Amino acid sequence: MKLYSYVLEKDAGAAPNPFYGHCTLAICKPAIRRNAHFGDWVVGTGNSKTGNDKLIYAMKVTEVMDFKNYFNDKRFEKKKPIFDNRDEYCHLGDNIYQPTADGFNQLPSVHSKGSEENLKNKLHDLGEKLENNRVLISDNFYYFGNHAVALPNTLHSIIKKGRAHKFTSINRKEIEEFENFISSFEKGINGEPNDLLTSKNILDIPCIKFNKCCED
Repeated sequence: MKLYSYVLEKDAGAAPNPFYGHCTLAICKPAIRRNAHFGDWVVGTGNSKTGNDKLIYAMKVTEVMDFKNYFNDKRFEKKKPIFDNRDEYCHLGDNIYQPTADGFNQLPSVHSKGSEENLKNKLHDLGEKLENNRVLISDNFYYFGNHAVALPNTLHSIIKKGRAHKFTSINRKEIEEFENFISSFEKGINGEPNDLLTSKNILDIPCIKFNKCCED
């Protein structure tokens, strides 16, 4: 079992996407998506404003699939962004890569340029040779958002500062300590995203403005 942690520079509700029963990581963080496996933990901590010692979310990977299967899986239909939907969380969907005969189309979303594809984000998400074609899925997750909780001093070793992610190979005792800590909270959604984007934000302001959220 491994644990990956990183600073969540923008907690906008898309990466991770904790809505509709599963926490998913399908866009951004390609290095984590390439390497994490079933049973691993992915942890996002706060930025300098939120507090680097604050836990924004933690997900234990319970499933991994490629973008084609993710797009076609009926369980994740609501994670496809629909901007005329009154449900604001539907605007934040990360199920944005529609399979085609020769690749994928990028749907209008947090990673597009309005109705046009954002090729930079598309390449970052998918990889030049589709090496990032993996979606991390969890039904065992804790999302705190604007109700972020402070990690105890004994768990500060998992905190990453600055860019990229931190791979932490911790021993069984430390894993149990983290799991004991996180299990004291209620599973699922415990707060709203700190930087919630509306459909107007998404369509009018290209995600390129928020590239920090996608650095590795």
